[in-house]
Amino acid sequence: MFALFATLTSDILSLYCFESCFEWIALFASLYLICCAFVLKKYLHKGKVRSLLSFPVIVSVILITYILYNILELLIYSIPDNHIFFIFLATLSLIVYTITFAIIYINDNYNNGTILLASGIFTFCQIVLVPINEFLIFSKTFTVLIIICHIMAIYLLMNFIAKTEVVKPEDIEKKFF
Repeated sequence: MFALFATLTSDILSLYCFESCFEWIALFASLYLICCAFVLKKYLHKGKVRSLLSFPVIVSVILITYILYNILELLIYSIPDNHIFFIFLATLSLIVYTITFAIIYINDNYNNGTILLASGIFTFCQIVLVPINEFLIFSKTFTVLIIICHIMAIYLLMNFIAKTEVVKPEDIEKKFF
């Protein structure tokens, strides 16, 4: 509930005064991501460590790190100095959320883990596109993509939480091993 309040506040502020309220928008977006990671915490289980060290996972981590690095590099040179802390705060929150949903998906303990993966990808795209759209290149197309990603991310996350029952660690061994 608190996560939805944080994202609602962030959305309202971004519609009315993005640049002047950027600190609050980034703070509320970070709170949203951290709250979502805490909600997903109950779906985390000690899983197969080998699956985290597989080739596709390593390539994915490298690509996501590369994307974040390039976007941060672009933003650092185009935003005021007082916003840099909030950019890094939002990036760190995004990394925590991404790791959380990725581990849940990689462990493959839930039938609808792809819903969570899609929600995470939509969230990643939305969080990454917002500062690009506001600080670098404003485009109505980006705005439409951001809104679609935002709505789909929240819908799919709520769908995953509502339809997926938490599996106990002892049941994982019975069902999946």
